Amino acid sequence: MMRRVVRWMLLGFLALPLSGCWDAHPLDDQGIVMSLGIAPSSRPGDLRWTFTFPNVTLSPSSLTSIKPGEQYYNLTVRAPTFAEAVMRVQQQSSRIIYLGQLQAFLWPDTLSWRQLWPVITALNTQGSIPKTYWMIASTSPTQAVTALVSPEVVAPRTFLATYFDCPHCQPFVLGLRGWEFWSHAITPGMSPYAPVIRLDRHKVIIRQILVYPLSGRPVSYSQKETEGFGFLSGKIQRAALSLNWHGNRVSLTQLHDSHHITVRSVPNGIMVDETLKINGFIDQPPPQSAAQPSQDLIQQLAEKRIVAWCLAAIHRANQTQTDPFGYSEPILWNRRQRATFLPIHARITVTVSLKGEGLLR
Repeated sequence: MMRRVVRWMLLGFLALPLSGCWDAHPLDDQGIVMSLGIAPSSRPGDLRWTFTFPNVTLSPSSLTSIKPGEQYYNLTVRAPTFAEAVMRVQQQSSRIIYLGQLQAFLWPDTLSWRQLWPVITALNTQGSIPKTYWMIASTSPTQAVTALVSPEVVAPRTFLATYFDCPHCQPFVLGLRGWEFWSHAITPGMSPYAPVIRLDRHKVIIRQILVYPLSGRPVSYSQKETEGFGFLSGKIQRAALSLNWHGNRVSLTQLHDSHHITVRSVPNGIMVDETLKINGFIDQPPPQSAAQPSQDLIQQLAEKRIVAWCLAAIHRANQTQTDPFGYSEPILWNRRQRATFLPIHARITVTVSLKGEGLLR
Protein backbone atom coordinates (compact mmCIF):
# COMPACT_ATOMS: atom_id res chain seq x y z
CA MET A 1 0.00 0.00 0.00
CA MET A 2 2.81 2.42 0.89
CA ARG A 3 4.54 1.71 -2.42
CA ARG A 4 1.37 2.56 -4.33
CA VAL A 5 1.02 5.89 -2.49
CA VAL A 6 4.65 6.82 -3.19
CA ARG A 7 4.22 5.87 -6.85
CA TRP A 8 1.20 8.16 -7.28
CA MET A 9 3.04 10.99 -5.54
CA LEU A 10 5.97 10.65 -7.93
CA LEU A 11 3.64 10.64 -10.92
CA GLY A 12 2.00 13.80 -9.59
CA PHE A 13 5.31 15.63 -9.25
CA LEU A 14 6.38 14.56 -12.74
CA ALA A 15 3.13 15.89 -14.16
CA LEU A 16 3.58 19.38 -12.72
CA PRO A 17 6.04 20.67 -15.37
CA LEU A 18 3.64 19.48 -18.08
CA SER A 19 0.76 21.63 -16.87
CA GLY A 20 2.22 24.90 -18.20
CA CYS A 21 1.00 28.39 -17.24
CA TRP A 22 -2.72 28.80 -17.54
CA ASP A 23 -2.44 32.54 -18.22
CA ALA A 24 0.58 32.44 -20.57
CA HIS A 25 0.35 34.46 -23.80
CA PRO A 26 2.60 34.49 -26.87
CA LEU A 27 5.07 37.37 -26.91
CA ASP A 28 3.53 38.74 -30.10
CA ASP A 29 0.23 39.19 -28.25
CA GLN A 30 1.74 41.25 -25.41
CA GLY A 31 2.46 44.95 -25.15
CA ILE A 32 5.45 45.40 -22.83
CA VAL A 33 5.26 48.80 -21.12
CA MET A 34 8.63 50.49 -20.56
CA SER A 35 7.36 53.74 -19.02
CA LEU A 36 4.08 55.36 -18.06
CA GLY A 37 3.20 59.04 -18.03
CA ILE A 38 0.08 60.87 -16.89
CA ALA A 39 -1.13 64.41 -17.47
CA PRO A 40 -4.35 66.41 -16.91
CA SER A 41 -7.06 66.02 -19.51
CA SER A 42 -9.47 68.57 -20.96
CA ARG A 43 -12.24 66.15 -20.08
CA PRO A 44 -13.29 66.58 -16.39
CA GLY A 45 -12.42 63.60 -14.21
CA ASP A 46 -10.07 62.06 -16.78
CA LEU A 47 -6.30 61.90 -17.10
CA ARG A 48 -4.19 61.41 -20.20
CA TRP A 49 -2.17 58.19 -19.92
CA THR A 50 0.86 57.70 -22.15
CA PHE A 51 2.24 54.16 -22.41
CA THR A 52 5.68 53.66 -23.97
CA PHE A 53 6.34 50.37 -25.79
CA PRO A 54 9.37 48.96 -27.60
CA ASN A 55 8.99 48.61 -31.34
CA VAL A 56 7.43 45.18 -31.99
CA THR A 57 9.89 44.60 -34.86
CA LEU A 58 12.91 44.90 -32.56
CA SER A 59 15.29 41.99 -32.38
CA PRO A 60 19.00 41.70 -31.56
CA SER A 61 19.79 41.61 -35.29
CA SER A 62 17.65 44.67 -36.10
CA LEU A 63 19.13 47.01 -33.47
CA THR A 64 21.82 48.12 -35.90
CA SER A 65 19.34 48.98 -38.63
CA ILE A 66 16.56 50.65 -36.62
CA LYS A 67 17.19 54.26 -35.64
CA PRO A 68 17.10 55.11 -31.89
CA GLY A 69 14.02 57.28 -32.43
CA GLU A 70 12.18 54.31 -33.91
CA GLN A 71 12.95 51.83 -31.13
CA TYR A 72 9.94 52.94 -29.05
CA TYR A 73 6.46 54.25 -29.66
CA ASN A 74 3.78 55.85 -27.47
CA LEU A 75 0.07 55.21 -27.15
CA THR A 76 -2.09 57.76 -25.32
CA VAL A 77 -5.59 57.19 -23.94
CA ARG A 78 -7.96 59.16 -21.72
CA ALA A 79 -9.39 57.46 -18.65
CA PRO A 80 -10.35 58.31 -15.04
CA THR A 81 -8.43 55.41 -13.44
CA PHE A 82 -5.37 53.28 -14.04
CA ALA A 83 -7.43 50.10 -14.56
CA GLU A 84 -9.58 51.74 -17.24
CA ALA A 85 -6.49 53.21 -18.91
CA VAL A 86 -4.95 49.72 -19.19
CA MET A 87 -8.18 48.35 -20.63
CA ARG A 88 -8.42 51.12 -23.23
CA VAL A 89 -4.80 50.89 -24.34
CA GLN A 90 -5.24 47.12 -24.71
CA GLN A 91 -8.19 47.77 -27.00
CA GLN A 92 -6.24 50.37 -28.95
CA SER A 93 -3.13 48.22 -29.36
CA SER A 94 -4.89 44.85 -29.70
CA ARG A 95 -2.36 43.47 -27.24
CA ILE A 96 -2.42 42.29 -23.64
CA ILE A 97 -0.62 44.90 -21.57
CA TYR A 98 2.32 43.61 -19.56
CA LEU A 99 3.69 45.94 -16.84
CA GLY A 100 6.34 43.65 -15.37
CA GLN A 101 9.12 45.64 -17.08
CA LEU A 102 7.96 49.14 -16.06
CA GLN A 103 11.04 51.34 -15.62
CA ALA A 104 9.72 54.88 -15.05
CA PHE A 105 6.56 56.73 -14.06
CA LEU A 106 6.28 60.40 -15.02
CA TRP A 107 3.82 63.18 -14.28
CA PRO A 108 3.74 67.00 -14.73
CA ASP A 109 5.08 69.08 -11.84
CA THR A 110 1.73 70.91 -11.68
CA LEU A 111 -0.29 67.80 -10.88
CA SER A 112 -1.93 67.99 -7.47
CA TRP A 113 -1.46 65.38 -4.77
CA ARG A 114 -5.16 64.55 -4.98
CA GLN A 115 -4.70 63.57 -8.64
CA LEU A 116 -1.36 61.81 -8.14
CA TRP A 117 -1.95 59.69 -5.04
CA PRO A 118 -4.68 57.38 -6.46
CA VAL A 119 -2.38 56.50 -9.35
CA ILE A 120 0.56 55.80 -7.01
CA THR A 121 -1.66 53.55 -4.90
CA ALA A 122 -2.93 51.69 -7.97
CA LEU A 123 0.60 51.07 -9.27
CA ASN A 124 1.87 49.82 -5.92
CA THR A 125 -1.08 47.50 -5.31
CA GLN A 126 -0.77 45.92 -8.76
CA GLY A 127 1.03 42.65 -8.16
CA SER A 128 2.57 42.32 -11.62
CA ILE A 129 4.31 45.72 -11.49
CA PRO A 130 7.82 45.83 -9.98
CA LYS A 131 7.99 48.51 -7.31
CA THR A 132 11.48 49.53 -8.43
CA TYR A 133 10.37 51.88 -11.24
CA TRP A 134 11.67 55.44 -11.00
CA MET A 135 9.44 58.33 -9.93
CA ILE A 136 9.94 61.46 -12.04
CA ALA A 137 8.14 64.81 -12.19
CA SER A 138 8.53 66.89 -15.32
CA THR A 139 8.27 70.53 -16.35
CA SER A 140 8.12 69.39 -19.98
CA PRO A 141 5.20 67.51 -21.57
CA THR A 142 5.28 63.89 -20.45
CA GLN A 143 4.90 62.67 -24.04
CA ALA A 144 8.12 64.48 -25.00
CA VAL A 145 9.98 62.99 -22.04
CA THR A 146 8.77 59.42 -22.59
CA ALA A 147 9.80 59.73 -26.25
CA LEU A 148 13.32 60.74 -25.23
CA VAL A 149 15.99 58.43 -26.67
CA SER A 150 19.76 58.34 -26.69
CA PRO A 151 22.12 56.66 -29.20
CA GLU A 152 24.09 55.24 -26.26
CA VAL A 153 21.09 53.42 -24.77
CA VAL A 154 19.88 50.31 -26.53
CA ALA A 155 16.38 48.90 -26.18
CA PRO A 156 14.79 47.55 -24.09
CA ARG A 157 16.48 49.96 -21.64
CA THR A 158 15.11 53.50 -21.61
CA PHE A 159 17.29 56.56 -21.25
CA LEU A 160 15.72 57.71 -17.96
CA ALA A 161 16.06 54.31 -16.31
CA THR A 162 19.68 54.08 -17.44
CA TYR A 163 20.41 57.54 -16.03
CA PHE A 164 18.93 56.85 -12.60
CA ASP A 165 20.42 53.35 -12.45
CA CYS A 166 23.89 54.93 -12.67
CA PRO A 167 24.52 56.79 -9.37
CA HIS A 168 28.04 57.78 -10.44
CA CYS A 169 26.56 59.61 -13.45
CA GLN A 170 24.81 62.10 -11.17
CA PRO A 171 26.22 64.83 -8.92
CA PHE A 172 23.34 64.17 -6.48
CA VAL A 173 21.47 60.88 -6.28
CA LEU A 174 17.94 62.29 -6.43
CA GLY A 175 16.21 59.24 -7.88
CA LEU A 176 13.41 57.66 -5.88
CA ARG A 177 11.88 54.25 -6.50
CA GLY A 178 8.14 53.68 -6.55
CA TRP A 179 8.13 51.81 -3.24
CA GLU A 180 10.25 54.56 -1.59
CA PHE A 181 7.90 57.32 -2.72
CA TRP A 182 4.89 55.38 -1.46
CA SER A 183 6.66 54.68 1.87
CA HIS A 184 7.49 58.37 2.35
CA ALA A 185 3.89 59.30 1.63
CA ILE A 186 2.46 57.10 4.40
CA THR A 187 5.20 57.70 6.99
CA PRO A 188 4.59 60.53 9.49
CA GLY A 189 7.38 63.09 9.36
CA MET A 190 8.38 62.33 5.76
CA SER A 191 7.41 64.49 2.80
CA PRO A 192 7.51 62.55 -0.48
CA TYR A 193 9.63 64.14 -3.18
CA ALA A 194 10.68 63.40 -6.74
CA PRO A 195 13.38 64.69 -9.07
CA VAL A 196 12.19 67.18 -11.67
CA ILE A 197 13.25 66.66 -15.26
CA ARG A 198 13.43 69.51 -17.76
CA LEU A 199 14.17 69.25 -21.45
CA ASP A 200 16.31 71.96 -23.02
CA ARG A 201 16.74 71.37 -26.76
CA HIS A 202 16.37 67.63 -26.21
CA LYS A 203 18.95 67.70 -23.42
CA VAL A 204 17.97 66.38 -20.00
CA ILE A 205 18.42 68.69 -17.02
CA ILE A 206 17.76 67.32 -13.51
CA ARG A 207 18.72 69.89 -10.89
CA GLN A 208 15.65 70.27 -8.67
CA ILE A 209 13.23 68.28 -6.55
CA LEU A 210 9.47 68.60 -6.16
CA VAL A 211 8.16 68.08 -2.63
CA TYR A 212 4.58 67.34 -1.59
CA PRO A 213 3.27 68.92 1.64
CA LEU A 214 0.41 67.54 3.71
CA SER A 215 -2.00 69.74 1.79
CA GLY A 216 -1.91 72.24 -1.02
CA ARG A 217 0.15 72.41 -4.19
CA PRO A 218 3.52 70.69 -4.71
CA VAL A 219 6.56 72.74 -3.73
CA SER A 220 9.49 73.22 -6.07
CA TYR A 221 12.90 73.54 -4.42
CA SER A 222 15.34 75.78 -6.29
CA GLN A 223 18.65 74.41 -7.54
CA LYS A 224 20.54 75.77 -4.54
CA GLU A 225 17.88 74.49 -2.13
CA THR A 226 18.03 71.11 -3.85
CA GLU A 227 21.81 71.03 -3.49
CA GLY A 228 21.41 71.86 0.19
CA PHE A 229 18.91 69.02 0.47
CA GLY A 230 21.41 66.72 -1.26
CA PHE A 231 24.18 67.57 1.22
CA LEU A 232 21.91 67.26 4.26
CA SER A 233 20.45 63.94 3.09
CA GLY A 234 23.77 62.34 2.20
CA LYS A 235 22.85 62.15 -1.48
CA ILE A 236 25.93 63.74 -2.99
CA GLN A 237 27.86 61.34 -5.17
CA ARG A 238 30.21 63.27 -7.45
CA ALA A 239 29.16 66.86 -6.90
CA ALA A 240 31.18 69.82 -8.18
CA LEU A 241 31.55 73.35 -6.88
CA SER A 242 33.08 76.43 -8.52
CA LEU A 243 34.46 79.27 -6.40
CA ASN A 244 35.86 82.70 -7.22
CA TRP A 245 39.24 83.17 -5.54
CA HIS A 246 40.89 86.56 -6.11
CA GLY A 247 39.53 86.77 -9.63
CA ASN A 248 40.38 83.15 -10.47
CA ARG A 249 37.97 80.26 -10.95
CA VAL A 250 38.63 77.36 -8.58
CA SER A 251 36.92 74.05 -9.38
CA LEU A 252 36.19 71.52 -6.65
CA THR A 253 35.11 68.12 -7.95
CA GLN A 254 34.14 64.61 -6.85
CA LEU A 255 32.70 65.93 -3.61
CA HIS A 256 31.34 63.21 -1.33
CA ASP A 257 30.44 63.27 2.32
CA SER A 258 29.77 61.49 5.55
CA HIS A 259 27.37 62.98 8.04
CA HIS A 260 26.16 62.58 11.60
CA ILE A 261 22.69 63.68 12.69
CA THR A 262 21.00 64.01 16.07
CA VAL A 263 17.40 65.13 16.39
CA ARG A 264 15.61 66.01 19.57
CA SER A 265 12.24 67.44 20.41
CA VAL A 266 11.97 71.06 21.58
CA PRO A 267 8.86 72.98 22.70
CA ASN A 268 8.31 74.65 19.33
CA GLY A 269 9.45 71.91 16.96
CA ILE A 270 12.61 69.85 16.58
CA MET A 271 16.30 70.68 17.00
CA VAL A 272 18.64 69.17 14.43
CA ASP A 273 22.41 68.99 14.90
CA GLU A 274 24.08 67.80 11.72
CA THR A 275 27.80 67.52 11.01
CA LEU A 276 29.00 67.08 7.42
CA LYS A 277 32.51 65.99 6.53
CA ILE A 278 33.09 66.59 2.83
CA ASN A 279 36.05 65.34 0.82
CA GLY A 280 36.97 66.27 -2.73
CA PHE A 281 39.63 67.43 -5.16
CA ILE A 282 40.85 70.74 -6.55
CA ASP A 283 40.77 70.27 -10.31
CA GLN A 284 41.55 73.84 -11.35
CA PRO A 285 43.58 75.56 -8.63
CA PRO A 286 44.52 79.25 -8.55
CA PRO A 287 48.12 80.20 -9.41
CA GLN A 288 49.05 80.33 -5.71
CA SER A 289 47.46 76.94 -4.91
CA ALA A 290 50.76 75.42 -3.90
CA ALA A 291 50.67 77.49 -0.75
CA GLN A 292 48.81 75.69 2.03
CA PRO A 293 47.23 78.91 3.42
CA SER A 294 45.44 79.44 0.11
CA GLN A 295 43.99 75.93 0.18
CA ASP A 296 42.82 76.38 3.77
CA LEU A 297 41.01 79.59 2.84
CA ILE A 298 39.43 77.93 -0.19
CA GLN A 299 38.16 75.14 2.06
CA GLN A 300 36.65 77.72 4.41
CA LEU A 301 34.99 79.47 1.47
CA ALA A 302 33.52 76.15 0.32
CA GLU A 303 32.28 75.41 3.84
CA LYS A 304 30.43 78.75 3.99
CA ARG A 305 28.86 78.15 0.59
CA ILE A 306 27.60 74.68 1.51
CA VAL A 307 26.26 75.85 4.88
CA ALA A 308 24.34 78.62 3.08
CA TRP A 309 22.77 76.06 0.73
CA CYS A 310 21.82 73.78 3.62
CA LEU A 311 20.21 76.61 5.57
CA ALA A 312 18.34 77.71 2.44
CA ALA A 313 16.89 74.21 2.11
CA ILE A 314 15.80 74.18 5.75
CA HIS A 315 14.28 77.66 5.38
CA ARG A 316 12.31 76.43 2.36
CA ALA A 317 11.14 73.40 4.35
CA ASN A 318 9.86 75.58 7.20
CA GLN A 319 8.32 78.08 4.81
CA THR A 320 6.33 75.40 2.97
CA GLN A 321 5.83 72.98 5.89
CA THR A 322 7.62 70.15 4.11
CA ASP A 323 10.24 67.75 5.45
CA PRO A 324 11.90 65.78 2.62
CA PHE A 325 14.85 65.13 4.99
CA GLY A 326 12.68 63.03 7.32
CA TYR A 327 14.05 64.81 10.40
CA SER A 328 10.79 64.59 12.34
CA GLU A 329 10.07 60.96 11.41
CA PRO A 330 11.67 59.37 14.54
CA ILE A 331 9.97 61.93 16.81
CA LEU A 332 6.50 61.36 15.37
CA TRP A 333 7.07 57.60 15.20
CA ASN A 334 7.91 57.39 18.89
CA ARG A 335 4.89 59.52 19.76
CA ARG A 336 2.72 57.41 17.45
CA GLN A 337 1.40 60.73 16.26
CA ARG A 338 -0.45 61.23 13.02
CA ALA A 339 1.16 63.14 10.18
CA THR A 340 1.95 66.72 11.07
CA PHE A 341 4.73 69.22 10.45
CA LEU A 342 7.25 70.09 13.14
CA PRO A 343 9.23 73.34 12.60
CA ILE A 344 12.92 72.62 12.04
CA HIS A 345 15.65 74.39 14.02
CA ALA A 346 19.11 73.41 12.89
CA ARG A 347 22.80 73.76 13.62
CA ILE A 348 24.82 72.75 10.57
CA THR A 349 28.57 72.17 10.80
CA VAL A 350 30.52 71.60 7.58
CA THR A 351 34.17 70.56 7.28
CA VAL A 352 35.73 70.42 3.81
CA SER A 353 38.95 68.54 3.08
CA LEU A 354 40.50 68.95 -0.38
CA LYS A 355 43.31 67.23 -2.23
CA GLY A 356 44.97 67.77 -5.58
CA GLU A 357 45.03 65.27 -8.43
CA GLY A 358 47.85 64.25 -10.73
CA LEU A 359 50.88 66.53 -10.31
CA LEU A 360 49.03 68.47 -7.59
CA ARG A 361 48.63 65.43 -5.33
